[in-house]
Amino acid sequence: DSFAENEQLSSVREGRLQTTLKGLRWRLGSRLEQPNLKASLESSLLLVLQDQQSRRLAAAAELSLRPIDGKLPAEFSVPPLFLLHQPEELGAYLCNLVVARHF
Repeated sequence: DSFAENEQLSSVREGRLQTTLKGLRWRLGSRLEQPNLKASLESSLLLVLQDQQSRRLAAAAELSLRPIDGKLPAEFSVPPLFLLHQPEELGAYLCNLVVARHF
C-alpha cells in the first residue's frame, strides 16, 4: 500500500511540475529567447538574483501586470494586453517568489 501511495503521489507531483513549467513558459513568452527589461503587455518578467561570489541562485520572482481586483490569476491567464478594456486598472503583480535556504 505504502509503495503504491508514494508512486501515485510522485506521479501527481510530476504532473504538477509539468503544468507549472508550461504555465511559466506561457507567461514569460518571448522573453525566454530574447531577454529584456522593457515593460510588456504580453509577457511576465522573471527577476533572478545570483550571489556574486558563489554564482549560486539566491532568489527569483515573477513580475507582471495584472488587474488590481484582488483575484489570484490562473496558471494560464491571458496576457495583460487582452485586459486593457476591463474596468479594473492594471498594476504590478509579484508572484512565484522563491529564496534559496542558504540565504
